[in-house]
Formats: sequence, structure tokens, C-alpha cells
Amino acid sequence: MNTQNLDSNTRYHDLDALRAGMMFLGLVIHASLSFVYPVVPPWPASDSDPSLFFTILCYFIHAFRMQIFFLIAGFFGAMMWRKRGPAGYLANRLKRVGLPFIASCLILVPLLQCLWVIGFQHVSQKHLDAVKVYLPRFDIEKYRVPVSEFFTSGTWLDYYMLYHLWFLQYLLVYIVLMFFVAPLGDKLFQGESPRKFLRVLFASRAKVVWLSLITLAFFWFMKGRAGVDTPTHFLPEPQILAYYGLFFILGWCLYSQAELIRKLGEYWKLYLAFGTFVLLPINLQLTVAIREITEKGTEVGEGIWWAYRVGFCVLTWAYVIGFLGLFQRYFSQPKAWIRYLADSSYWVYLLHLPVVVILQILVSPIDLPGPIKFIGVMLATGVVCVGTYHLFVRRTAIGVFLNGERKGS
Repeated sequence: MNTQNLDSNTRYHDLDALRAGMMFLGLVIHASLSFVYPVVPPWPASDSDPSLFFTILCYFIHAFRMQIFFLIAGFFGAMMWRKRGPAGYLANRLKRVGLPFIASCLILVPLLQCLWVIGFQHVSQKHLDAVKVYLPRFDIEKYRVPVSEFFTSGTWLDYYMLYHLWFLQYLLVYIVLMFFVAPLGDKLFQGESPRKFLRVLFASRAKVVWLSLITLAFFWFMKGRAGVDTPTHFLPEPQILAYYGLFFILGWCLYSQAELIRKLGEYWKLYLAFGTFVLLPINLQLTVAIREITEKGTEVGEGIWWAYRVGFCVLTWAYVIGFLGLFQRYFSQPKAWIRYLADSSYWVYLLHLPVVVILQILVSPIDLPGPIKFIGVMLATGVVCVGTYHLFVRRTAIGVFLNGERKGS
């Protein structure tokens, strides 16, 4: 964690672009959820033309998106620590993450609760049955009431969850923890042995093995059957907090030696190909097998569980390494349009979900092919989010509130 040898003013254009890309993939995965087959509860829209393609798309994105988010967040957190010191680091992160989180909880969460109530009035019976089977604690009947009753009865407090904002909540936990832990890490990683360990972990030919084994120890405690659990409670869930915390800490450690982030992305073509054409199909087959065994009421064998867990961890790191290398190769130099999208990505992340859900509710009953409706939802959401950013955020106090003072036009 010692960052003495780095220039904290270095601009990592590739990591900025990668972070923005993961932000925009949130729009893709959420726009897909009303089209997946079988249904993913408890989503407030179920389209009339679902497809297995969207299930695979969601699984693919879910294997790496948030992991890359937290890895990069840890890396830039360490950079901020070096640049501004402990007090400046904490103040900056609380301002850029904490204040938008609070504002979004007050504005976006009630809006999303309204949309969930409205959406559940129109979803199919199959969708309702799926919610009851796969998420029994989620009492669907509590949502099948008028919006006014949902709020006046106090149900909104019992079912207050953060939706996509959980990322900011978990990030805040890591930010505060690192304020206390980082000084100890600086002392620990001053010696040559810890630094050598990090080079083996991130830069050796066997890096995917070591990283996957470490990740397996945290992934083992997931309760779901399709990758990393998604938070459904207001309070952070321990197994998810520990899992993504690992990626945040690994990102922080990556900043300790300038060459490590570049070494990690080596052989990216091989990793992307291996992940897509070998690991992804195997993991999908194992996930389907576990689902089918569970639906029959029988117990899943330990061999299948081991294969699924190990396979998912290797898949995750194959994509993390692959996308790091891909963006290093093509986005290391500044590009105006990438810079613009990177600047807008925080606003897009915050705003996109209510826009997506409104559009999904509107188009779900329309008799058109699912892919056409999906593309329509994607394009319309992108136009609304980027358009409002350009008109009302980029050159206003809101933009400064989210991203700080912006240099240039």
C-alpha cells in the first residue's frame, strides 16, 4: 500500500474509460432484465417476448462489471490518499460519494418504489409465481396495492432498499475503513517481501490462479446460484461486503507499484477469448444444472458446487484482466468523446434506472420482437440521461457536486 513511487497527478485515461464503460453497462444489464427468460424476480416488468439471449447477456455482464468497478475505485482511492493525505482523501470521497448517495436516497428511492408498485400491477402471473418461489421473503402482495396505500401504510419503510444505489453504500463503507486501515498497510508494504508478493500476485504468469483462489475464499459464502449475490436489504450484507471489499483492497494495492496495473492486463486477448468461448459456456451449463437440481427438490452435489464456484472465480478474473488490457491497448491516450462520456457516466448511473423501468413498463405489453424493444429502451434511456447531463448538469453546480471542478470544456 506504500505509494511513494507514484505520481499522483498521472491521468489514467484507460481506467477512466473503463470505469465509464462499466457504468454504461449498468444501463445494458438493467434494460435486459424485463426480457430475460426465465424471469428474474423481483423486477417490476416482464416483457411479452422474453429470450434466453438476455439471460446470457446478464450473466456475462454480472461476472465482471461490479468487480471492475470496485477494483478501479480502490486504485483511485489510493491515488487520492497519496495526493491529498488522509484527511483530504476522506473529505473528498465523502463529498463525491456520500452526498450524492444521501440525495439519491431521498429522491430516487421513493421514485423507484412507486415504479415497483406500479409495475407489479401489470406483470404476468408467471412472474409473480417466480418471485414467490425464488425470493419468499419478498411479499409480492405488499406491492400489489395503490401507490398511496403503499406509502401511507408504512410498507415503504419495511421494503426500503437501495436498488442500484447499493454500490455507493458499499463504497462508503470501504472508504471509511481504509481511512483507518491504510496507514497500517503503508507500514506493512514498505518491505521487499510484501512488494514481491504483490508482483507475483498481479504480474506472474500464474496470476489468474492466485487471484482466483483468493477470490474463491470470499465467493464461497454466496447464497445465490447465478454469480455474486445482489443486495436486497438496506443494510450491507456481510458476504457481499467482504467479496467486493477484496476487489477494492486489491485495487488499492495495485497503486503501490506503477507497473502492476499494466502487468495485470497482459495477454488480454487470450483471457477474453478463453473467458468467452470456454469458461462462460461451462459456467452457464453449471448454473442451469444447479437450477434444475434445486427445482427438483434434491441436493446439489459438492462436486458441482466446487466446479461452479471455481469456474465463476476464474471467469471473473479472465474478464477483469481481459478488459483492463483491452482498455490499456485502445484508450490510454486522451480522446474528447471518451472524456465526455466518462464525465457523464456518474449522472447516467444515478438517473438511468427509473428511466429504464418506466420504458420497460410501457413497452412490455406491446406486440413487437423483444430485441427491438430492448434497443428502443436502451437508446431512449441513453438520450434522456446524456441529454439531461449536457443540458442541466455538465456546466452547472450539479456537475461540480458530482464530479468536482472540470478542466477544459
